Amino acid sequence: CAAGIITPKQLHVAAETAKRYGSGRLHVTTRQELQIHDLPLENLIPVLWDLYRVGLSTRGGGGNTVRNITASWDSGISVNEVFDVTPHAVELTSRLIELPASWLLPRKFKIAFSNSDADNAYASVNDLGFIAKIENGIRGFKVFVAGGMGRSPQPGKLLHDFIEEKDVFIVAEAVKRVFSKYGNRKNKHTARLRHLWNTLGSEQFIELYERERISLVSEEPRTLIPEFRLAESGDNKNIPEKAQDSSEFLKWQKRYCTEQVQPERWGVKIPLLLGDITASEAIQIAETLEEYGDDVIRFTQDQKIVLRNIPGNSLNKIYELSRSVSPLCNTAPVLGNAVACAGASTCQLGICLSRGALSAAIEELNRSSLDLDKLRNFRIHFSGCSNSCGQHGIAHIGFYGKVARKDGHPYPVYTIVAGAHIDSLQGSILAIPVSEIPARAVPGFLVEFLNEYINRISDFTSYHEYLSIEGIKTIKTICNKLQGVPSFGDDPGWYRDWGSDTVFSLEGRGTGECATSLFDLIEIDLSKARELRKSLSDELDRKKVEHLLKDILFFSARALLITQTGEAVPDSEVPELFTRYFIQTGLVSANYSEIINLLKNSSDGMYFSNEARILAFSDIIGSLYSSLDESLKFHVSVQKESQSKPVPDVDLEKDLRGIACPMNFVKTKMALSLIKPGQVLKVLLDNGAPVENVPASARAEGHEIISKEPTGDYWSVLIKKGA
Repeated sequence: CAAGIITPKQLHVAAETAKRYGSGRLHVTTRQELQIHDLPLENLIPVLWDLYRVGLSTRGGGGNTVRNITASWDSGISVNEVFDVTPHAVELTSRLIELPASWLLPRKFKIAFSNSDADNAYASVNDLGFIAKIENGIRGFKVFVAGGMGRSPQPGKLLHDFIEEKDVFIVAEAVKRVFSKYGNRKNKHTARLRHLWNTLGSEQFIELYERERISLVSEEPRTLIPEFRLAESGDNKNIPEKAQDSSEFLKWQKRYCTEQVQPERWGVKIPLLLGDITASEAIQIAETLEEYGDDVIRFTQDQKIVLRNIPGNSLNKIYELSRSVSPLCNTAPVLGNAVACAGASTCQLGICLSRGALSAAIEELNRSSLDLDKLRNFRIHFSGCSNSCGQHGIAHIGFYGKVARKDGHPYPVYTIVAGAHIDSLQGSILAIPVSEIPARAVPGFLVEFLNEYINRISDFTSYHEYLSIEGIKTIKTICNKLQGVPSFGDDPGWYRDWGSDTVFSLEGRGTGECATSLFDLIEIDLSKARELRKSLSDELDRKKVEHLLKDILFFSARALLITQTGEAVPDSEVPELFTRYFIQTGLVSANYSEIINLLKNSSDGMYFSNEARILAFSDIIGSLYSSLDESLKFHVSVQKESQSKPVPDVDLEKDLRGIACPMNFVKTKMALSLIKPGQVLKVLLDNGAPVENVPASARAEGHEIISKEPTGDYWSVLIKKGA
């Protein structure tokens, strides 16, 4: 869905496909795409054919590729746009996806087009962004590069103040080639384009880019000539005019309808809770809009559906449609604009149930007496972890999930971020962390903070000004009141996430691409150990020194255990588990066995007399942590030989070298389907992403990874099929 475009017929087919093969639901993403979930592997081929027949493709939906190219949702209909950028987004998509190199990049590559400096497509915070501009009567673009969110966000850097529109492809392809040639393919966690910019520095990056651009200019003509146009709607003479002046209709019209630059035509937003819509509701939308032509539906980057080119005499009909498919259409836009990623509900990277938290916040705000219509363009975003799939970096008030611990019990918390300001003229600013609160306190926090802002909104020229003068202080003050967490015994509800009846747990986290939740818990213990060491330097009382050293040893020993157990462990089990996972495996020298045993039983003075060794042990844990990558692998030499294990018989072998992610895992699953539970599959995988992702994904689906052995520049992996 380049630029978020989908026709009524395409939407109808996608919905029917979801009903026939999947969950019966569709999901609109923040890349203006449509997802069908819960598809059995054996149904993928018929699904792809059904979509292909109506011009839909899954290319660009995932992987280390050029991702779906986004564009301003109101491009082509806005009274404030410089010009319509839809054709450029569509044409660039066509040009890039036909090139094989676009599918073999170091990491994902995101491109966006905005139709004005207001930058409602967030082009200035994408890997590559084009913002419409006219200079000396010539249409073109301002170009930004190396922006992005994730765990290390940054706004884009200005690459060109102006290029002519015909040069869009050359610029995009030149940047892509620099990324492909020089991007980090060894460590995917520092592989995005912004990391390359920061590693090379602006001067060297631009030098390499100019070299590629000049080379492209000298080749055969590669100008971009946008010719895309959808079939326009007819005159709609057969659509009867029906007046509607109820207060509910007028309120809806004010909230969700916008007059287009085209006379007597309207754009209408349909807000979707969490970006979800049932297949039946999508079919209802498609059938209603068929008579208005093809150019009538766009997806937005805040997971809404926007109808366009709607005749004024049809608004009543669209109002009834909106009420039928979207309960949020009767609420203030601030609730309809809110965004949440999947979070821990389906994502192994997630820590918190961000969708549950947003749903709870919406319910609480709906129950409040706040005049939420004063917050028309206010953005609330939730991410399940710091990776920013919920785009909290562009939020006016945003949240990302973390984990904290009290008395050995983990519980969900959210870091609150604020202050995003997206404007390519003044310079885009991403939201910054302000404070954090327990997940259970989030709905109450939002009600109190938004109440404070609404009461003061008339005293400031903008939300950005409010934040800089008093808003940040207000956030911190409210958060300070909400820090108290009762013990697990007093109120276990604080140790459950929103939308879950079970106690919060990190079990199952940490496989695949990253383990943000586990890193949070590790940081808590290591930070505590560092604080205690600072206190130790000023302490003269021997008994207090003893206590400090004991705690330093304990927190240091416990810190990394979660990388092996996947879960918080009772304090009493720390010595035994550390010995099993770190000393017996050789990650930590056996010379520290006696130090660890102090935690089991020690007489007075033993910590004091072993101060140097305890501090040295704490330093070793710090070094070990520094070697830990986001796949939870320690990059250190094991300090003793591991005992050899008998090699099991191999029942099936597949050579998957040269096959990139995710197809290598698809082929692994197909191979596993050919053997029985308990039998062994041997796969040969390339170094890097394949050997990191395929075993992790197989383990997540219940299979056992028997071994991973390097052989030259590839790996041999043995997988025992699970039940």
